[in-house]
Amino acid sequence: MRLLSLFTIITAVAALECADLVIELTHRETCSRPTQAGDTIKIHYRGTFTNGTEFDSSIGQEPLEFPLGANKVIRGYVLAVSAGAWPFV
Repeated sequence: MRLLSLFTIITAVAALECADLVIELTHRETCSRPTQAGDTIKIHYRGTFTNGTEFDSSIGQEPLEFPLGANKVIRGYVLAVSAGAWPFV
């Protein structure tokens, strides 16, 4: 299984409200096919509130790694990699 490695900044107003999710892609990997359930995803992220206060980040650490479609992460990550900003691996 190929891994998708991305560097992104994710800004969330409310963790449960994806309508308020803002995704900013800062680095795109060259990918050959659309992502699908079961793919292993690796991303770096930075979560901030609308006032700019950081509440979480993987920068300077290992990237977040999760299987797509297994309900292991918040909905915003799944939306970003499945049909959003970078839907390819």
